[in-house]
Amino acid sequence: MGDRDTETDERVEDYWRAVALRFSNDQGNIQETNFHSHAAEMTALRDDILEGIDELEHHPSSLREDDMFDESDFEQLPDFGIIPRELSHKLVALFSISCGIIDNQLRLLLERDVVDQSVANEGTVENYFDNTSLKPRLTLVHISGIIDEGLYGQADDVRKTRNDLVHDPLDRLSIRSTVALEDRVRKAVRVPDDLSELLQE
Repeated sequence: MGDRDTETDERVEDYWRAVALRFSNDQGNIQETNFHSHAAEMTALRDDILEGIDELEHHPSSLREDDMFDESDFEQLPDFGIIPRELSHKLVALFSISCGIIDNQLRLLLERDVVDQSVANEGTVENYFDNTSLKPRLTLVHISGIIDEGLYGQADDVRKTRNDLVHDPLDRLSIRSTVALEDRVRKAVRVPDDLSELLQE
């Protein structure tokens, strides 16, 4: 048997709670099918991160204590508390995975509620969704009335947080407010959970 490739089957009843993972060999023959719960994975990661933030609150450390930096890196910068690198990596993972899940959930909602079912399986529709990023897809779902202003704002905040963590080392490695960070961490799980409820309606 060759190396196994993994494909996801989005046609399962609940993409958030149970997605089918089909493992195939080099010839494309399906060898095994397992089910994975995004909800369980993300909830465990969220709880782990919240525990890390709580630990950070009780045992704060300075960004200047990280030997990866020298004093010149901090000129004219306030002395933010540092996020340990392991916790930082978990934050990036949480928000990146959350955005990937949200992106796919939005596509499923658009295909169900906006796209004419008579053309839903045509390549042009599939190509459009494949080439649309999270921000315009989120906007389209919002202006179509599929999600309300509150859920739109929360989802957009998750998207912005992901971008900040990925593109800005200061956001990724420092912490200004544990309360704000904890709120965003909870949103990263709450938003896909709320979108899942919409998909089940």
